[in-house]
Amino acid sequence: MKKVIYLSGPITGYKSTSFQEFAHMQEKIEAMGFRVLNPHELCRFINPSDYLKPELYWEACMRVCLASLPYAHVVVTLKDWELSKGAKKEVAIARETGFIEVVHFVTFLNPSYHAATLN
Repeated sequence: MKKVIYLSGPITGYKSTSFQEFAHMQEKIEAMGFRVLNPHELCRFINPSDYLKPELYWEACMRVCLASLPYAHVVVTLKDWELSKGAKKEVAIARETGFIEVVHFVTFLNPSYHAATLN
């Protein structure tokens, strides 16, 4: 069974660079043999123009992302995740469950981490 990795990081206010950063990290992690839940992909079917206010669109995306979180084995936090209201919520929920590990991307990409914990 492939482990499922959820990517958590800033999106709102970072849209131009965030998409590429999430896609790049997804590609790296999938090349390592894991499945990836990418919030950009999870929310691609939600149309921002269907919402009167940007915060309502954000809430709709968060509902989808938070509903996907229990399927993950590990939450990998990306650069500046702690500046994101949504990422902080994802990390807090993952930690509250006690069965979803939270790891920074630098640690996650380190081969010695995998040898010791994930395989």
